[in-house]
Order: sequence, then C-alpha cells, then structure tokens
Amino acid sequence: MFIRNIAALTISVALLSGCQHSAEHKTTLPTAESRLEQLSSLVGASQFLREKCSRADIPDNDKLAAAAMNEANKKGWPSQDVNQTQLLDAAKGVFDRLNADATPLAQKCSSFNRTLVRFLEHAR
Repeated sequence: MFIRNIAALTISVALLSGCQHSAEHKTTLPTAESRLEQLSSLVGASQFLREKCSRADIPDNDKLAAAAMNEANKKGWPSQDVNQTQLLDAAKGVFDRLNADATPLAQKCSSFNRTLVRFLEHAR
C-alpha cells in the first residue's frame, strides 16, 4: 500500500513538473481535485526534500505554494478552484504520507530530487 502511494505521488509530481514548462500543447483541463492533487504533490514533496533530505536551498512552503500556483496559472488552470490555504493543507497531507511511507529515505530523496528539479528552479 505504501509503495503504491509513493508511486502515485511520484507520478503526480512527474506529470506536473514534466509539463510545467510547456504550456504550448494544451490538453483537456484536469478536474479541480486533480489540479489540487498535482499542486499539493509538488509542494509536499518539495517540503519533504527540504526537511527530510537536507535540502536547505528549498524555499518555505508559502513560496512553494506561490510557485505552484504560478505554474498552474501558466497552464491556464482556473485560479479560483484552489486557494493557497487549501493547497498548503493538502501539501501537509502529502508530506505526512511521504513521511509515513516505508520506502527507504534515500530512494524517496533521489526520486524527488530528479522529478522536482524544474519546479524548484522556478520556486527559488
């Protein structure tokens, strides 16, 4: 179950971070729930990197949330569907699930370091 959760979170992070720089190819708009899930995965996994993987270069959660919302705006996602409070609450849930996950810490850190590189560049 835990492995499946981290795989789902990694996929969510990869989906958004891999597409965040290319708004040219528009696809169908994800549901509000899916958008919140994707954005909170970015913030929660980034927080995990900062706090559990010793990445002191990662900004605080407010800056991460603002960067995630900025990426959503670039993609043309409606901003009224997700507010920063909702995003930070959902990101805390992602962080807590990652923290509870039994996957080895080194594996989680390595995966998130790879998948979040572009997002973190934009967040700084």
